[in-house]
Amino acid sequence: MQELRLEDEGSFYNYLRMEPNIFDELLQRPKDHQLIQNAEEVCHQDLVDGTINLPDPDPLPNDDCDTPYFILWNDAFALRTYMMKPYSLRGLTKQHRIYNYRISRGRRVVENTFCILAQRFQVLLTTMQQYPKVVQDVLEACICLHNLMRDRYPALQNDALDNEDDDHNLLSGEWRETANMHEIE
Repeated sequence: MQELRLEDEGSFYNYLRMEPNIFDELLQRPKDHQLIQNAEEVCHQDLVDGTINLPDPDPLPNDDCDTPYFILWNDAFALRTYMMKPYSLRGLTKQHRIYNYRISRGRRVVENTFCILAQRFQVLLTTMQQYPKVVQDVLEACICLHNLMRDRYPALQNDALDNEDDDHNLLSGEWRETANMHEIE
């Protein structure tokens, strides 16, 4: 997995575009509901003292001006230099509404990314009771498999996949309707 982290952005790096030490650090973070309870103290302190290791600023494509990395946050937390959050909803100018839309869109992209990954690999929908290294290996394997599926089967959509109902009965995906396979009798 180590060689997939930074080598080839076009292939199997789509969901893992970060330095290995940052990825390792994020895996050590508590679950979302716990993080929200103490995020102001934990994240702020880690960012202030540099232990979270945010990457150094880099230029955006087609630009030579360095742009810092930041965290998209919600309105519940105080504004910081490393954080982008929406403006309050009162008296917004057109530019502020556009900014809020872009922040909302960025957060939605991140949420959709995790939802797609969790939909395909349902082990990510539960709390894993393994050592952090095992969780890291499982997550990296899911990322690699997801990217392989995207690369080799670009038309594959979530609706095409098999699912289970609440009673664990198989709900056939669309792929079964179009596959050139016969049921084993």
